[in-house]
Amino acid sequence: MTPESASPESASPLSDIPEIDIPEVRAEVAEAFARYEAALIANDVDTLDALFFNAPTTIRYGGGENLYGFAEIAAFRAGRSSSGLERTLDRTVITSYGRDFAVASTLFRRPSTASKLGRQMQTWARTTAGWKVVAAHVSLIPDPEVASATSAPAPDRDRIEVAVVGAHLSGMPLNGELLGLGGELSSVSRTSADYRLFALAGGPP
Repeated sequence: MTPESASPESASPLSDIPEIDIPEVRAEVAEAFARYEAALIANDVDTLDALFFNAPTTIRYGGGENLYGFAEIAAFRAGRSSSGLERTLDRTVITSYGRDFAVASTLFRRPSTASKLGRQMQTWARTTAGWKVVAAHVSLIPDPEVASATSAPAPDRDRIEVAVVGAHLSGMPLNGELLGLGGELSSVSRTSADYRLFALAGGPP
């Protein structure tokens, strides 16, 4: 079979795409993404604006707003509350295509919306002024982990459910105390992002 007669199915699905994830390019986008994340949490509006492409073609779909053009995006940021912006990221994926185009995707969780899972996608393009976001999409869905926890069977009235941290966790030094009393692991929970655990002075538990 000659190349001219080859069917589309026989070609590599990536054959027409520029080189993916050139290390130095992906590192540049990752650095720009990290700057954006730090500015978002700090509500550093100037930096956030600087990282978006200043053009009427830039579009951002948010959780409750559709913003067309840089001016609308900047106006939204200027009027947004600075409270409740703290968040933790999960499964962040940054992929570059060639040397001038990339996509950044991440999941996020906020204490202020504990039952929701956030999803964020950004399209980045290299400009004469550096890497800029030219399109973005943010949305919230019910958090599958929270839904799974709330749908668990009702607790056995003859049992006491206990949540533990530190040395009583599975595989830790004091876990045997729980097992010796007939304890069984029923579920694993995610610690809230604003939780703090202080280690007391002294030897091993």
